[in-house]
Amino acid sequence: MYKSPLKIILVVVLFFAVSWAVYYFFYILPGKSQFDIRKFGGNVVSIEDDLVTLNGVFIPAPAGSLDLSAKRNFTFRVDEETRLSKIEIKWPTWEEVAAAPEGRLKFSVEDLPSEQKEGDIEDLKNWFLSNPNILYAEANFEKSIYKSENPVAVEVVYKLRAIPAPSTQTGQEQ
Repeated sequence: MYKSPLKIILVVVLFFAVSWAVYYFFYILPGKSQFDIRKFGGNVVSIEDDLVTLNGVFIPAPAGSLDLSAKRNFTFRVDEETRLSKIEIKWPTWEEVAAAPEGRLKFSVEDLPSEQKEGDIEDLKNWFLSNPNILYAEANFEKSIYKSENPVAVEVVYKLRAIPAPSTQTGQEQ
């Protein structure tokens, strides 16, 4: 007497469970990134046309994934919608460095005066060409960049990480 309704309930529950599993694995999961990563930061290693390559890390590094927290090259695109800005740091002059004891001037970059200004791709290229190996950038993206190839950045902020060569100091009278 009770076996028939119990079987019907069991079949209905099983049907809904299988339907939900099929929907989840074939419709939801393929369109969803495993990690929601929308920022990458690192040293600029190349700029070709609208492609910028950084050597750095995802920000923040995804928890539980040693592979994603490792340093790597990452290439992204900039287009006319990408906002570029630069942080100009008022670096000590080379004369101030030379006048310091033993030619070594101690300071914290965070304590130096700086100003954020509007930038553009040509300015980024010029800074990269005149200051190789010390140009740092952070790129923000609208969607997750996990397993994406050359995504378009929404915003790029760039700055020098060390005192520029004497002939290329930006934002200073020489």
